[in-house]
Amino acid sequence: MGEVKVNIGKMHYKMQLFKPHKNKCPSGEVVQEYNPDAVFLAEIVSCVNSGERIDESVPGRHYLNFNASFFDITTEWKVEYNSIRYDINKIEPVGVGLYAYYECSSVKLV
Repeated sequence: MGEVKVNIGKMHYKMQLFKPHKNKCPSGEVVQEYNPDAVFLAEIVSCVNSGERIDESVPGRHYLNFNASFFDITTEWKVEYNSIRYDINKIEPVGVGLYAYYECSSVKLV
């Protein structure tokens, strides 16, 4: 991907991080849950759903790329924007590491 530039003046889209948490059920089964964590502002680089992509074979797939502060998280976390919860696929630090570029995707089966 070329060099990513961050424009903090465009960071006005509200998002929320969800932290992974393993919970043990009474049956002994371990279930992965996600608890709300930080609310933050981001710059949207692109936000596309599969209906807008002609090469897409999976309907209901959403893609979100954004710039935001660099958080100490992994790709196990999730992010929510416009009531859609996305998997974080890639986190790439930008510049000296104060900000990062995030690539995310989500499947909403209808």
